[in-house]
Amino acid sequence: MWFAAGLQLLAALPFLLSIIVVWRYGADAQAAAETELSRQGVPTSVLADHGISFGSNTAEIPVPAGIILVLVALALLNLAGRRAGRIGSWVVHPVLFVAGGWMIAQLSGAGQYD
Repeated sequence: MWFAAGLQLLAALPFLLSIIVVWRYGADAQAAAETELSRQGVPTSVLADHGISFGSNTAEIPVPAGIILVLVALALLNLAGRRAGRIGSWVVHPVLFVAGGWMIAQLSGAGQYD
């Protein structure tokens, strides 16, 4: 149960870091990307047209925050030896695994030329 809780807290860490990075550097990254597009003669609207944002919008924060809350709750339940923590872990972690694979496939352009 300590091992499972440790893994859950470790899995929550990237989501926490993403919130911190978006909050700290998102607007600067968005401005830099738009400046670079302008320098190259590409309209800056191309980012919005393709749904690309560097996290300059805080509306993107609730999803990782929700995932963090779920993982921390599961970790606490597992540390307490509660059956709900074990069952929840068996449900939540495969969902996160599949969602992560789907996101990687989207980022790599898989299925782009279907």
